[in-house]
Amino acid sequence: MTISKNLNLTKQALNIIYRNYFITFISLFCGLSPLVVVCFFFNAIPTHAQEPQDHDWENPSIIGINKEKAHATFVLPSEKGTDLRVVSLNGLWRFKWSPDPESRPTGFYKQDYSVAQWDLIQVPGNW
Repeated sequence: MTISKNLNLTKQALNIIYRNYFITFISLFCGLSPLVVVCFFFNAIPTHAQEPQDHDWENPSIIGINKEKAHATFVLPSEKGTDLRVVSLNGLWRFKWSPDPESRPTGFYKQDYSVAQWDLIQVPGNW
């Protein structure tokens, strides 16, 4: 960390020195006063080199952005069968396969839709 700070300060010092030599050279060569040259070139030459900005996905010190902190669900595997917060999806489910969106059953999401004609499948499993 100290070495990079020292190198950065060295770069800034060299840039200032080079800028001053450049201003002196232009003022002597063109016959302009140093004040005119300073006013003209002050913003044209940066005082320090810009460090390239790393993207978040290229920075190894960033391991997550907008992530929730790790937390436990407080349910032991041995208690999953008796815990009321755990709902098992295993069992028999009604299933209707449609080859394309146009032949799907319309309104299947409504509460009063009858799925009595649909097949039963075992979950987990394959269809």
